[in-house]
Amino acid sequence: MFRKTLLFTFIPFFSFSQADFERGKIYYQLSEFDSAFVYFSALVNSCGGKCNDTTLAIYKTHLGKTYHMLEQYEKALSEFEQAISLMKTAGNYNGEAFAMISHAEMYRRTYRLDKAEKKIEEVFELYSAHGLSKNNEAYMYNRWAAIINEIEHTSDKVVVYSNKVLEIVKQTGDMDLKASSLNELGFYEEKRKKYDIAMGYYLEAYEIEKSRNKPIYIVQVLTNLARVSLHKGKVKECEEYLKQGVELVENTNWYNTKAALYGFYEELLYDLGRYKEARNMLGKFVRAHTVKLEMQHSRALVEMESKYELRKKSSQIELEKQKSKIAESEVVKKTQQRNFVIVNVIVLVIVLVLLALSYWKIKKNNASLSAALTDREVLLKEVNHRVKNNLQVMSSLLELQAEYTPEKSVRAKLLEGKSRINSIAQVHELMYSQESLVDLN
Repeated sequence: MFRKTLLFTFIPFFSFSQADFERGKIYYQLSEFDSAFVYFSALVNSCGGKCNDTTLAIYKTHLGKTYHMLEQYEKALSEFEQAISLMKTAGNYNGEAFAMISHAEMYRRTYRLDKAEKKIEEVFELYSAHGLSKNNEAYMYNRWAAIINEIEHTSDKVVVYSNKVLEIVKQTGDMDLKASSLNELGFYEEKRKKYDIAMGYYLEAYEIEKSRNKPIYIVQVLTNLARVSLHKGKVKECEEYLKQGVELVENTNWYNTKAALYGFYEELLYDLGRYKEARNMLGKFVRAHTVKLEMQHSRALVEMESKYELRKKSSQIELEKQKSKIAESEVVKKTQQRNFVIVNVIVLVIVLVLLALSYWKIKKNNASLSAALTDREVLLKEVNHRVKNNLQVMSSLLELQAEYTPEKSVRAKLLEGKSRINSIAQVHELMYSQESLVDLN
């Protein structure tokens, strides 16, 4: 954390180089995405007019991939779009293809599968027209298989494309793409209920990710292994995989991954009748899910405040322009005093016109500010609504848990927890309904 803060403090004085880019990639490979973000964002900011289009696009592509892993998908999409435009300007087809594939992956991760498929088809057209490097060709087929796996229940294209990747990997040695393709093949076989075959693919992918020490990918494969083990009726194996996954995510900020893993584990514990452990895991799930929602709301609020500040700044600039115009009119008035009657009449007309324009523009700006404030109030109401919904969900979950819990003492504790959550909800509603919190008792 100290290193990260120090880097941000002195970014304006540093000249970032290829060595820093390599450091960022190393942190990315180690799943240290916060540290990778520091380097990649600093490289983008330090470019200014010093970098050519290709270099800036490469930095933006890696920054986009880091935003992806930090689960900030909209920012990732923005970086990829800029990188694609820069690569296209530079005539760098491989760089353009790499950014487009990453762009398609963002659409897939945000469930915009029609756009993901369209984007990957554009990459294939680029590949057909100009050819691509082996790594980009493999990356294209790998993500295409993933998109098809999401869109269709079972399609032989997944096998065809994944096997193409595995053939290319024999030449390039790219183990990341190999592990990813093995996962896609495993998912394909899992959907076909060929669990033994799926398990074989997942285990091979797990060994690759484990040997490369890539925690977030290890967690994803462990989740796949746990799911297939449960399908096969091997509950102990399933739980062991989930335990390993929980240990890896415990001290991370991967809240989407955490919520999915905790939710899976809680369902397993509940089905096994281990209600106390299930309750604890449910608490972890709720906390991770709540933090994820809070982060989403915070980002939306920051964006709204940014828009408001931009409008406010625009209004100030416009006001300064009006002041400048009035000052100019005064100068004109002083220089035209030779003819008192004519000049005074002209000046009076000019001042009246300017005042009318000023009044109209200030009124227009006030309307814009009022609209911005209204938008902010709507957003705050939405946040309040989401908080109330979250509290209601937690209360309902505890009540549901209590209904299926045979032990009276456990049921009492669950109902007590439900009562406390209801109290929190009442306090929240009281605070929200008050115009001022000064006199709140």
